[in-house]
Amino acid sequence: MHARTAGALAAIIAAFVLAYAVGAASARSIAPSHESFRITWTELKFFDEGGARLSTTCPVTMEGSFSMRTILKVPNSLIGFITRAIAKETSCTEGPARFLPETLPWHLRYIGFSGTLPAITRIRVAIMNIHYEDTLGVLERCLFRGETSPLAGEFFREAGGVITGFEFLHSTTLPPAPGSICAGAGITGGLERLSTSVTVLNSTTRITVTLI
Repeated sequence: MHARTAGALAAIIAAFVLAYAVGAASARSIAPSHESFRITWTELKFFDEGGARLSTTCPVTMEGSFSMRTILKVPNSLIGFITRAIAKETSCTEGPARFLPETLPWHLRYIGFSGTLPAITRIRVAIMNIHYEDTLGVLERCLFRGETSPLAGEFFREAGGVITGFEFLHSTTLPPAPGSICAGAGITGGLERLSTSVTVLNSTTRITVTLI
């Protein structure tokens, strides 16, 4: 990775951490009950934001794994990977959207949590290097690139430790590829909407996260 790109990523992650600096003390680690996971959206919204806000929704599945069973709560640490991301293009509502499989795996980095220990309610992560393209009423697809602009998301955790959902934060967006129609129009892209289906890969079993 180029030094300039690495520096930009570090600055963005640092901003995420400062905005989400809660509950750093006590319970040094979190422990997911299973290594693999699958997140499924019936309708994940792909939005383009510029002069106007356009969007399409598509069925989406993302799969991945945690890199270890005990994760230290250290901001910006690598805790896992997204290894598969599929949007069902034929079922998108306002033009197709797709993730670029050649950019996988995407890195999953720990940012922080909210709630009062030990009853944390959300675990925030940054997903690095997401690339996707969409067609929202324009003549060509717009490609959005995540080399230097990760998307933030949160795992939702209930009182007993079960992960009940995952949601991208609409406040974080990706820049368009240079030279594209969206770059010329100053448009950025992002993802949003809650998924309530977060399970072990190839199973209906829910994942539980405990504090150590």
